[in-house]
Parts: sequence; C-alpha cells; structure tokens
Amino acid sequence: MSFTTHRQLKALIAAYFEYIKGQYHLEDIPAKSKTGEEVMQQKVWDREPESPTISGLAHYLGFDSRDAFNQYELTGQFASTLKRSRLRIEAEYEKKLHQQPSSGAIFAL
Repeated sequence: MSFTTHRQLKALIAAYFEYIKGQYHLEDIPAKSKTGEEVMQQKVWDREPESPTISGLAHYLGFDSRDAFNQYELTGQFASTLKRSRLRIEAEYEKKLHQQPSSGAIFAL
C-alpha cells in the first residue's frame, strides 16, 4: 500500500478517479466554412479514458491483490474510505445498466 494516513488515501483515490478520465491535447485542424478556411481545434487522446474498476483502484492504491484490498476494506484502519470508493465505482456500474449492452455491468455488480 502506498498510503499511511487518511489524507493520503483520500488524495490517492481522488487521483485515481482523475487518472481514469484520460489525457488529451488539442490540435488545430483546417476546416472549411462559408467564409473560407478556418481552423478548428480537435481533441486528441494521449491516454484514453477508462471505466472505474475495483481492481484498477486496488492496483493504483498499491495493493498486491484484489483480495488484499477486500480484506483491508473489511478490517483496515481506513475501511470506511475504501467502502465509499467502492460505492462510487458501483454507482458507475449501475449507470451502465441503463445503456445497451449492460451485461458487463450486470456481471460486475
């Protein structure tokens, strides 16, 4: 694990959710318009966004396995914070239940 305080854990969890948003830069591309040539900006992904996962969070936090994460969530000093992060990920899975196909989200839940 790469945290020793509640504050460090909360910061790492926030960093994980920021990281999975991906990273991009803007590039200028030529575009035709009625008034002539213009330049538009296009988003180019350097790192694609990812869906949040329990295993991804456990890895990001420095756990050796998902089992170690689960055990710490049950008995660890910062269990309530990990439970809230799991709940946040489960909420994302539940949102996917309203999209097609939703079989992956059903299996994860």
